[in-house]
Amino acid sequence: MNGVFYRHEMSNKNYEMWSICNENRSECHVMIFQKMYSPLLSHERFTIPYLDQDMDYCEEESNLIYGGDELASIGFYVPIIKEDFHVFEYHFKSC
Repeated sequence: MNGVFYRHEMSNKNYEMWSICNENRSECHVMIFQKMYSPLLSHERFTIPYLDQDMDYCEEESNLIYGGDELASIGFYVPIIKEDFHVFEYHFKSC
């Protein structure tokens, strides 16, 4: 995919987050890697600060709609998965 690759700084070191966003910020692929399952470390909010804050984005798998300003400031949560080395994939497209 052509676009800009981002490696996000995470306050919770149990997660790694990478994303690729196209040039006009209308589409973004996000991968989140959970290293180990731990009830104390398996809660994190993920933000995507570089999306267009005036656009609405549909998450392709869940069909949920997020505002760009919501994804930038509040973010979203991943479900609690009780397994080590789990990968979450999200595809946000402008609606």
